[in-house]
Amino acid sequence: MHSRIHHFLGIKLSYRKIIFLSVFFVIIFIFSSFLATVFLLNNENFHDWQFADEIAPTTVINKAITQNSISEIDTSQIKAIKLSHQDDELFIFDFKSDDLSGTAGSLYAVYNNSEKKLLTVIANPNLPPGEKLFQADNTVNNKLLCLNITQSTKNINLVSRSKYCYQNNSLIHVDETLAQVN
Repeated sequence: MHSRIHHFLGIKLSYRKIIFLSVFFVIIFIFSSFLATVFLLNNENFHDWQFADEIAPTTVINKAITQNSISEIDTSQIKAIKLSHQDDELFIFDFKSDDLSGTAGSLYAVYNNSEKKLLTVIANPNLPPGEKLFQADNTVNNKLLCLNITQSTKNINLVSRSKYCYQNNSLIHVDETLAQVN
């Protein structure tokens, strides 16, 4: 075994080089694990709807209901997505209410963790397979992630992506692009 270590790949290595290479590979492993974790955590920001009471503070949910509906809403049916960046969190609410939906789509409201409404939008959740209605953009503006809202177009091969960024205490529409559907 001793001679195997010293003659790894036909290269004669001293104990110092063996220790250096071992530490180097451990550092590379830790760094790549860290990057993978950060990537997965960032991507879990966008994703699947969960029951609002599992991810959002009750005070934010109650404020969203009060400000967006005049009828009784079953709070156990409200779904939400939580987007996090540093200390800030955004909550996107889907009220799952017939009173807040129509032929154009459903009402969605975006709040921050301070109970401030940042955006209200009517969007159609019927999208081509693989498309997400809401996704965080990699752009950060005023310490908050920008938000992309995807919508179908009349052309079945294209979707529209509207970009909203935080400015003046709300999410403002700043860009719109068309993207090819796979």
